[in-house]
Amino acid sequence: MKVKVTYGLDMTSVPNLVESMVNNATSIMESQLGKLKSLQCMVLDSELVEHTPDIIDNIRKQISNIELELADAQSIVGGYVDVMGTPAAPPAPPLVESTTSQEEAPSYEKTIRPPATQDE
Repeated sequence: MKVKVTYGLDMTSVPNLVESMVNNATSIMESQLGKLKSLQCMVLDSELVEHTPDIIDNIRKQISNIELELADAQSIVGGYVDVMGTPAAPPAPPLVESTTSQEEAPSYEKTIRPPATQDE
């Protein structure tokens, strides 16, 4: 069973994390490519044996794991690019004291009525 784990990471560590993920995916892919080539030779030599379906299933599952790892890397890089490409928020404007007196200020008073009862 797979679980999704979320954690914080310093921005400067993101490129190293993604590099590690891509290297891992590459290593798995190279291993699976070797198995596929061996399987190809078996098929060409008509040496299909009873464990061939298991070999194919294992290769398929490993390729699925590669896809998941690359999807995670893509998501991380997308967030990283979004954050790095977002300009810093402009500074808040300075607070200015109001020159309006209480008498000039608009009134926002509202009359509140109690809810209607069934007798009304």
